[in-house]
Amino acid sequence: MKNFEFINWSWILFDGFYESNLFNSDTEYYINENMQDEEHPETYEVEWDSYKEECGKMHAEVLHEICVNTDGVIQSIEYKGIDSPQFYNYETDKLLLNIDYDDNKLLEYIKDNKDDFNYYLNEEFTSYDGFTSFVENNYNSFMDKFNNNEDVQLSLQVMIEYYMLRCIFETTLEKATDNKNGIHPTDTDYKQRVYELNQEILYNNLKVVESISWYLQ
Repeated sequence: MKNFEFINWSWILFDGFYESNLFNSDTEYYINENMQDEEHPETYEVEWDSYKEECGKMHAEVLHEICVNTDGVIQSIEYKGIDSPQFYNYETDKLLLNIDYDDNKLLEYIKDNKDDFNYYLNEEFTSYDGFTSFVENNYNSFMDKFNNNEDVQLSLQVMIEYYMLRCIFETTLEKATDNKNGIHPTDTDYKQRVYELNQEILYNNLKVVESISWYLQ
């Protein structure tokens, strides 16, 4: 068993908090719309630090339940933290995880699914105007570099994330692809579950920032 320090690249695993389904510029407005009444005229804000930590831990726990299964590729997933950018112009928050995995079983899984993995590489890592990929976009070139001990950490990141996406979709990534939007989580149980749990976490991490008395006037 080996350990890998993982950071998500795909928003399918973790949306981040910038104008996402987890948190956006309307989130606190709708929370106050739902909560304010004659008995609760206060204005609420989200306790950011505690919310962010609980949301990250929740994602790690759900991913552990989904990805740790009988094939033994991933042995455990533990929350490590959230990596937030200084500015949200070009990127969003990333989920940091400690993942224990079986390297032999991971490579066997990639080999057994090489056609779909090849599809994934081509779909996600082909360079185009405005995007330069540092990952080989086909199975043979990718594995040649990995077997020659080139870009090993980068390759492990790609393979582990591919495996986790397959666990989420419960099918090949080619079948999960929409011709218009690419690989995306239309109605996966994973996304539905984390969104529902996120709502609970939001409401459990509120603070009163203003007490309003206009209801009583």
